Amino acid sequence: MKVAILFEGLLNRGGGERVALIQALHYGADIYTAAYDPETTFPEFKRMNVKVIVSGNIRGLNHFRVRRAFSKLDLSGYDLVIGHHSSCLEAARKNRPFIWYCHAPSRWSHDLYAEELARKSLLMKVPFMLVCAYLRRRDAKNILFVDAIAANSDNVRRRLQRYYPAVYPAVIHPPIDVKRFTWKSQKDFYLSTARLDPIKRVDLIVEAFKILPEKKVIISSS
Repeated sequence: MKVAILFEGLLNRGGGERVALIQALHYGADIYTAAYDPETTFPEFKRMNVKVIVSGNIRGLNHFRVRRAFSKLDLSGYDLVIGHHSSCLEAARKNRPFIWYCHAPSRWSHDLYAEELARKSLLMKVPFMLVCAYLRRRDAKNILFVDAIAANSDNVRRRLQRYYPAVYPAVIHPPIDVKRFTWKSQKDFYLSTARLDPIKRVDLIVEAFKILPEKKVIISSS
């Protein structure tokens, strides 16, 4: 079976990137992405067939440009397409069968919408609201072309059903090599390993522990 995997950007060593890597290794799949930096993501991608579909500054790509690139993909030579982000759903309109392995609906236009809007200047609030409204409608239409939806957790499944009540995603947890991990002991601190990205809310963890002086937290982020 010939499989194509669509991933918005391979720029970090994150959970989503690892899932895409494991899927690609399992299926011997080709990967289509809008941005790829082999030095900052998992080195195993260097041995794979990664196709970059957008040219330009890989860390400053316009969201609409990314969507347009996915919408123009012709994947008719593949038996299955797996998309990982809402922008990848643009390809579902003419490339089937299509599975959406969802890590989260677009955060900044859905569950983090209020926080993102609050950060915008007065001049940018209305344009931001209009863009989010358009993208919500666009994603709702794109989902109609998706053949199956899998959420990576119960939490993501609940989010999907909150924003798209007509969908019934299955929960398929990311694969974990449990043999690599051994329980040794419990220490007297909390540990955060989330990367320093606004959507990970590491700043909120820091603020929470400021009002809990009796508790200790270690932030191991990059």
